[in-house]
Amino acid sequence: MTPDWEGVTKHEIQTLQVDRQLVCGVLDTYACILNEEEKFRSVDSPHRFFCTTYNTIGTFSRRSEENRLTDVALLKENQYRRFKENLDHVLQKHSVDIKNIDLIFFPIHDINHYYVICFNLKIPTTEILDNNKIGADLTSIYDGIPESLQQNFVKYIMDISERKATEFGNVPIIRLEMKWRTEKNKTDCGVFVIHHMETYKGNGLRNWDSKFVPENEKQTQKRQLKKARQLYAFKIISSHLNCLRGTMQQEIDETISRI
Repeated sequence: MTPDWEGVTKHEIQTLQVDRQLVCGVLDTYACILNEEEKFRSVDSPHRFFCTTYNTIGTFSRRSEENRLTDVALLKENQYRRFKENLDHVLQKHSVDIKNIDLIFFPIHDINHYYVICFNLKIPTTEILDNNKIGADLTSIYDGIPESLQQNFVKYIMDISERKATEFGNVPIIRLEMKWRTEKNKTDCGVFVIHHMETYKGNGLRNWDSKFVPENEKQTQKRQLKKARQLYAFKIISSHLNCLRGTMQQEIDETISRI
């Protein structure tokens, strides 16, 4: 990508091949592309902003970890400071004022799984967008990570609107139950994250049609995920933000000519 933006290597882009789990670099690069596309959104579309996985690294704690600590207050103070620095930085990099944002997306990398936490600033709501269908108790599934992120976000919003921060502090965290969620797919969570960020515009499931079919339509969903991987690779390579676009396109053309 262009200087001062996200960097992604050839090896990282290759994780967009079928049956490979995406790496953070791909998700973070695509978040930049989505933020660039938001500049051309329709007047009827909510203003969305997409953070990177880096924004939340070292900024939240698991409930199981907190139970073993002696100074949780100090830990949370340090985590919030880093959260604020990271969010300030990414907003400034994209020249965006959070006061103008309707939806803000945080892709979460939790060990070997990715999911999204979305805050609706227009109608205070905290939602988890996760392809994983297994489990019902949010505490056992996410180990306090959404709550930790929500607490940091409430503190951040407090400097902007005390009323809005209070509203966020009182809203429950909801995991949306999309029809295309999966029980057996452990590889495509990163693809789902990109697709969820790209297609979700708030208001729960009411008007959200991601075009993905349920998991029981196995072959169709498999084809959809493969097509999504191809599309994301194309958009990263062909983006005007990619300072190596010409070089990469030439390499692709040469490879195709040898086939």
